[in-house]
Amino acid sequence: MAVRRDWEQRLPEGVRVERRNKDSFTLGVTLPSGEDGLWLMRCPQHPTDHVFKIVVTQNKEAAKASELYCPYCGHHEDEVWAFAPDQLERLRAAGTAAAEQYVAEEVHNMLSKAFGRPRRSSSRRSMISISVSHKPARPPARRTLPTFEVEETRRTMQCGACAEQFAVYGLALYCPSCGQLAPVQQFAELIRVQTDRLAALDGLPAESKQALADSGVLTANYESTLKDGFSALETYLKARFTADAPSVSVNRMGAVFQRLDDAADLYRDHLGIDLPALLGSEGWAHLLRVAAIRHVLVHNAGIVDAKFLARVPDWPQREGQKVQVSERDARRFLEVLTTLSTAVQPA
Repeated sequence: MAVRRDWEQRLPEGVRVERRNKDSFTLGVTLPSGEDGLWLMRCPQHPTDHVFKIVVTQNKEAAKASELYCPYCGHHEDEVWAFAPDQLERLRAAGTAAAEQYVAEEVHNMLSKAFGRPRRSSSRRSMISISVSHKPARPPARRTLPTFEVEETRRTMQCGACAEQFAVYGLALYCPSCGQLAPVQQFAELIRVQTDRLAALDGLPAESKQALADSGVLTANYESTLKDGFSALETYLKARFTADAPSVSVNRMGAVFQRLDDAADLYRDHLGIDLPALLGSEGWAHLLRVAAIRHVLVHNAGIVDAKFLARVPDWPQREGQKVQVSERDARRFLEVLTTLSTAVQPA
């Protein structure tokens, strides 16, 4: 009797046998990816919010782990599969389906060899006769693998440190491969995200935008732009300075890069870069203005005080009132940051 070998034809769609020998077989499984060919990844710490895509290539050294970082929060795992729960579910389902079909066919082949032809047994001393045969069972139904959607990402990036390519849906501060982005990339990425957020608010219908203004949401967004943008500026100025002036210790200077005039002195004296001149008098004045607003928001619950009015004498509100950040303040600040990120490039 011929041995059946058709179990491979009942594998789920997207599953194939790539290699087989007497003792084993190797499966190939198609995994969903976007039009850009990148794999969907989910941070184990924030699987819903921190989603990104990377290039995945087959590693011939199966025992070698591929570490990965979340580009949003920096969470690190030694194995890339920790970031791929959707792909793992599909792979496990493929393995289960293949094992089910393979085992069913092997059992059939074994029974067919043993009882394929009817066998009759009888005894001279009795009228008893026994006939044994094997009736083939219906093979298991063909399974369908779980699948998942891969939404197109909003931005594709290339790490300036290791040249890794990846795609993100939001603000990326870390490279998935090496765990770091060049400081100028981090700075530019934050400026981009804040600019896009303001553009999205500006594109709302008039009624919706007015409702957000009345509820204080717009003002909160403008405040966030100033606070997040200034923190990114401080981080960038420090990273840029320490990289190009490693012999100058700034550890005992406190938050010197929040004090913009002091930071400008460091850049001028040690790097030969004149920050106020690069931005122009109006641009530098606006940066100092934002520094004062940010200080009040972070350290004084947003309440205007005498110290703030001394630094920003033309501010329209009085002492004791809640500082009101306007859309113009936020947009002009991002313009200044964009100019700075372009002008102050690594040596």
